[in-house]
Amino acid sequence: MPVTCKLVEGISSLEEAVLMADTIRSEFRRYRHELIGEDTELSASFGVAAYGREHSMKSAFQLADKTLYQAKANGRNRVCRGTVEVPGTNLLEKAA
Repeated sequence: MPVTCKLVEGISSLEEAVLMADTIRSEFRRYRHELIGEDTELSASFGVAAYGREHSMKSAFQLADKTLYQAKANGRNRVCRGTVEVPGTNLLEKAA
């Protein structure tokens, strides 16, 4: 399964990023296509983390990666968030 990372600017909270990821997850699950079968349900898991003044981009990627694997381990088709949020951060979303 491919893994995609997306830096999302303009979102002011981790909760807002989680809601965005959950909307994408929900829409993806509803998608149907004749080549994969109309009855086939797709799933997507997301790990969402924040970065900013107190957390580097590297640590945000590591946290997003860790939470993505938590989402997959907990049954897939879900969004997990990193546990640290700092005011004035940008958000990093990792999906597979």
